[in-house]
Formats: sequence, C-alpha cells, structure tokens
Amino acid sequence: MSTPSLVAIVDDEAPIRAALNSLVRVLGYQAVEFDCAEAFLASAAYSHSQCQCLIVDVQMPGMSGLELLDKLKNEANPLPVIIISAHFESKTKQKPDGALCMLSKPFSAEQMIACLDEALSA
Repeated sequence: MSTPSLVAIVDDEAPIRAALNSLVRVLGYQAVEFDCAEAFLASAAYSHSQCQCLIVDVQMPGMSGLELLDKLKNEANPLPVIIISAHFESKTKQKPDGALCMLSKPFSAEQMIACLDEALSA
C-alpha cells in the first residue's frame, strides 16, 4: 500500500487552512498546515521534499505567496503550486509563471479538487 500524497497548505488564516485540510483529507491525501511561507520553508515537508503539492495564499505577513513561488522556481523545485487569494491585484490576474492553478477566494470545493487532481495525477 502506497503512502498518500502530502499536500502543504500555507495560509495565515486558520479557518482557511482548516477547511482546506479537511478537503484534502476527504480526498484521501495527507495534509500539513503552515501559517506562513517561512514556516513551510523551515519544515521537513519542504527540506526533505516530502510534499507533492503546495496550496499557498498570496497575501500573508512576511514572505508573500508569490515570493514563495519565485523562491521555488529559482530552486528548480518541481513542486506543483496552487495559488489562492481573496485580493488578486491587476498584476496577478493572470496565473503567475510556475503556478499550476490560481483560484480566487471564495472558490468551490470542485475548483480545488480539479486543481489537486491535476497536481497529483503524475
């Protein structure tokens, strides 16, 4: 029996993290939550390449989701990234380079499931 894929959820809002965690687990995957990009980067999930997908909010204190995406691109990390935000700025209305999906809050469970299916289908 194989280990379920691990999805990292990075969002400064605890209710969003909890809802995404529940959805990810219902789909049969493992989930790990982080309240900021820096915590994700310091984690074993990142440093040991344990996670197979990253869901990250754009606007957070400290490093933003887009800055995290840029860091991952610069490290040639093949991790699929799903970007979420309630406040997409004009410069982020198009999917940022390196992002698999971009969802505007509030998004439906079906939208997130489609992104997760695409990210974890490999």
